[in-house]
Amino acid sequence: MQDFIQQPIEKAIIIRHDVDLLPGNFLKMARMENSENVNACYYFRIVKESYDEDIIR
Repeated sequence: MQDFIQQPIEKAIIIRHDVDLLPGNFLKMARMENSENVNACYYFRIVKESYDEDIIR
């Protein structure tokens, strides 16, 4: 998001993922996005079902 704000482009899609459950699934998604050079934001709730510091790193 910071990159987009600093250098906006004419057409863009902003992707934000809210991690409520199953953080491991979101790690898989992040790796797929990375392999396709897609940037996205991830919001991890601070509850035991979603907050996993190893996955967030």
